[in-house]
Amino acid sequence: MRSKAVTGMTALEIAQEIHAHAVVCYKFEAVKNIPGVKGIYESAANGIHIEDGGDTAVRKRAYSTIWYLF
Repeated sequence: MRSKAVTGMTALEIAQEIHAHAVVCYKFEAVKNIPGVKGIYESAANGIHIEDGGDTAVRKRAYSTIWYLF
């Protein structure tokens, strides 16, 4: 675990990423073996990696969507 501050991400973006990982792990566990869902589930279940600058633009949009839907 790092002890320094993350740069290039807002508090909201960090919260959205953490929230999205939790939602995918808990809400999608029942369908985790369906092709196309398995990879997404495994990626989310593999832990949260908050890094400077945040994730890819596509993942950030997914995190934001999950934030507002769940």
